[in-house]
Amino acid sequence: MNLALFSKKFVLYFFLALYSTLVVYGQKITDVSQLTPGTKIQIYPHNHFREQKLALSCNGNELTSAEEAGRLAEACIWTIVDAGDGSHFYLKNNLGYYWAYQDNEPHHSLTCTKDIDSAIGISFTWDNSYKGICFWNQKDGKGLNNLNGYNRHYNWYSDPSSYDSDSNTTFDIYAGEDFESTKEIEDSNIKYLLISNSKIAKVLRNDYEGDIVIPQYVKYDGIEYKVNNIDACAFMNCNNLISVSCGDIENIGSEAFLNCSNLSSATFGNVGNIENSAFLNCNKLSSASFENIEKIGDNAFWNCFSLIQFTIPSELKSLSSSSFRFDDVTLKCYVVNPDDIKVKGNIYTTPKRIYVPKSSLEDYKNTNPWANFADRIYPMGETPITKINLPETARIKVKGEEGKIQLIPTISPENADIQTLEWSSSDESIVTVDKDGYVVGVNVGEAVITAKAMDGSEVSTNCKVTVGALNLESISFWGMPSKIDVGKYIEKVTEKVRFYPEDADYTSLNIETSDPTVLRYYNTDKLYAKKAGSATVTATATLPDNTTVSTSCYINVIGTTNIENNSSDEMSINVNAYTLKISGVDDGAPITVASAQGSMIYHGTLHTCKLPGAGVYIVNISGKALTVTVK
Repeated sequence: MNLALFSKKFVLYFFLALYSTLVVYGQKITDVSQLTPGTKIQIYPHNHFREQKLALSCNGNELTSAEEAGRLAEACIWTIVDAGDGSHFYLKNNLGYYWAYQDNEPHHSLTCTKDIDSAIGISFTWDNSYKGICFWNQKDGKGLNNLNGYNRHYNWYSDPSSYDSDSNTTFDIYAGEDFESTKEIEDSNIKYLLISNSKIAKVLRNDYEGDIVIPQYVKYDGIEYKVNNIDACAFMNCNNLISVSCGDIENIGSEAFLNCSNLSSATFGNVGNIENSAFLNCNKLSSASFENIEKIGDNAFWNCFSLIQFTIPSELKSLSSSSFRFDDVTLKCYVVNPDDIKVKGNIYTTPKRIYVPKSSLEDYKNTNPWANFADRIYPMGETPITKINLPETARIKVKGEEGKIQLIPTISPENADIQTLEWSSSDESIVTVDKDGYVVGVNVGEAVITAKAMDGSEVSTNCKVTVGALNLESISFWGMPSKIDVGKYIEKVTEKVRFYPEDADYTSLNIETSDPTVLRYYNTDKLYAKKAGSATVTATATLPDNTTVSTSCYINVIGTTNIENNSSDEMSINVNAYTLKISGVDDGAPITVASAQGSMIYHGTLHTCKLPGAGVYIVNISGKALTVTVK
């Protein structure tokens, strides 16, 4: 065997094998060792992998997006060129343009040049936080920055010591030859960018409205693509958008829902990153639910004035001091170790309340920046309250301590481990309430007392409290008989008076009859039937302002000498065609005709009246009551 030939083949195979481990064409770069001279790459802003319109491009002016550069394919394909020192490289596109140096002023964009002597040397690092590549220039060591996350302006702005506070210094790189492998489609009124190699889909900008449900997968030409990203500005200014729901997703882009003024609900599964200003100015957003989040960017929920509660899931790693307008929101934080949350910047606003795991209470109170709000940090219940019961209404008749009442809550479940309640009054000029539920009237009026659980469950209930007299609107008799025999009693008369409202105030209740010789009321709260006849019983309630409210009922007293026919020695009663006629009585003598049930039919001095039909009637003439049956 020719040893020299074998050695040459071995060396050749070794380097081919080594090269194949360093550069794998047709996939995303996952290590800086894969970036070697001669490799052709495309560069994308972080979380915009394979989105062709955003690929970094240059057509002769400045470094920008492919869309801004006219979508020239040759402008966004870059070749890594050895800069000659073994540690730095040039980037040159297929149009012959190199990256050049540009100062780090935010409004200055990086320019490109065809003169290699003006090109800038570049080194690469891997960012473990955002899982992508960072570019650092040889001149001043600054990193390439996606200015404001807008995906169209870039320059050497990032500081190596603090660049990882956001993802604008991190880029996704594709190495391969099949650079044109994306397609935009619209399905069920949702616009997507499909990336064929990785089988993923991104939600793109469109005019969205109503209730939007983003599916976990979208199918095109028989192939399923996993929806894993919402593009920057995708829903921006969609003022008719009401709600959005989505499953697991890697990224919600910057300004994705900016200025969606009528968006009220956002529901997501697991989310990797919520980028800067994602929900900025969504002032009607009252419900934002995420099963998990890793990072929340600057101003992500700023000016969401209706968002009064937000849950921080257990996997959160990064939070900005401006993620929320903190003095408007109650935070429920499930992260056990406060050191696991990297908080960018100083929190200048004060959260309304922060709930943390019970076992971590002291850790949060002694760890910055949370320690600045130690008096607002509370433990979450391990067995949370699910329901609080209070009376729907209560009344205080006397102002001040003399009329103080206590509202007694019932808490479910009974074994809830934190049963502390927060009490509040909707109007402290009417009533005040202390930490034990004692309510004191201040002025006449109404206010709502709220009892709220302090275990993080946010369960609450209300009781309407009225201070001062409650106006009596009406009274009525209930259960009074329409007739009674002579010599009988009606007992507990005042108990047969009903008041509306039931607990309205009155100073006295008086009972009297129209004819005490027939029916007399005694102070023992009884009515006594003295002789045959009829009488009206009236109940009168006197109110605190000396006005009165009355009610009446009519009662027939039946004598033992009553005759159950239509005549007596002194008079006669005839009925013809249901007209009752009485004769044999003095002219002008008053008569009363009532049904057997006590309903008044006629009362007057005429001796004829029209009956409603067949039945039993009580005719009262000059103190005598006769029962008349009409068939």
